[in-house]
Amino acid sequence: MSLDYTSTAVCGKSKRTSSAHNRKLSRVPQGPVRASVAVIAVLTMASFSVAQAPATGEYEVKAAFLFHFAQFVEWPEAAFHDANSPLTYCTIGEDAFHGSLDAALRGKMTGARAFRVEHINLPQEIQGCQVLFIGTKE
Repeated sequence: MSLDYTSTAVCGKSKRTSSAHNRKLSRVPQGPVRASVAVIAVLTMASFSVAQAPATGEYEVKAAFLFHFAQFVEWPEAAFHDANSPLTYCTIGEDAFHGSLDAALRGKMTGARAFRVEHINLPQEIQGCQVLFIGTKE
């Protein structure tokens, strides 16, 4: 068996090495490649968008802390308007939690009291708040 530029013996089988054949092998189907690139691009962009929201994780932890904090406090009856009044959490100024405090407390109770979240703007509005969160911008 002789080696030349038009055919090569590989494991007893002949393999053509003509330039036309090589060009055909070098072409990769564009549909699957484009789809793969698109998937990788979407996943990369999604990971960057998650990385650009650092406050979300921090304030989700703070919301959980505030929820558990209320369970360790023995609230006097005078802290509430009546026996059916909810335990009210207030945030003053811009809502640093971006809804995570509302989500953490939604549907939960401490004893017989439900939770309520109020977002207030003025210090005069804190009447009726059992827990007050003052963000860093205030």
